[in-house]
Amino acid sequence: QAQLEEEARAERATDARLRAACVRLHVQQLACWVQSDALRALDALAEDAPVHDAVLFGVMGSHINCTDGHYVYMLAPTADNQPLNNYTLMPMHMQNMFTPDNLKDAVMAEPFDFTKGCPVMKIPTWRFPHQQTVADDGPGQFETALYDIKDDPQQMAPFRDEKIEAMMTDHILRLMRETDAPDEQYERMGLTAAVPG
Repeated sequence: QAQLEEEARAERATDARLRAACVRLHVQQLACWVQSDALRALDALAEDAPVHDAVLFGVMGSHINCTDGHYVYMLAPTADNQPLNNYTLMPMHMQNMFTPDNLKDAVMAEPFDFTKGCPVMKIPTWRFPHQQTVADDGPGQFETALYDIKDDPQQMAPFRDEKIEAMMTDHILRLMRETDAPDEQYERMGLTAAVPG
């Protein structure tokens, strides 16, 4: 049994190194479009080593989610989920273009750190079509949730813990600053005291 497990581990490591080598062939072409050190990340992937202490993920207009590999923290927006804006140079929904009504209040916004000096359209969004609930309060109700993905990998048992949530909020704030999140995102998430100056 131990030999089979070791062979499986070695095969996974070889697969990871091969995937990393394939991506490495193309990463130089992509280097101007990534925010992190892609080559360092690929090296870490090949060795199955950590790349970040925490990462953000989510969808437009919903929770800001953060994981550090032990916890997943889903920070809910404020009750009105505002202000909420699309920033884009390609005003398109998943299956159709923005309508003139969607664009009537659009303005050009200053460039972000990641837009290579290009301004982008700032388009106010007054509703979010994919509001789903973590709570049982009905559709459109957002609730902050915390999961221990080591003990609860299926994320079935949300819990609250002030100390852990403070640590995860610190990660969120740091990563929002590092990725040049719009100032109004802090307000939408109830983090107004932390708006960069």
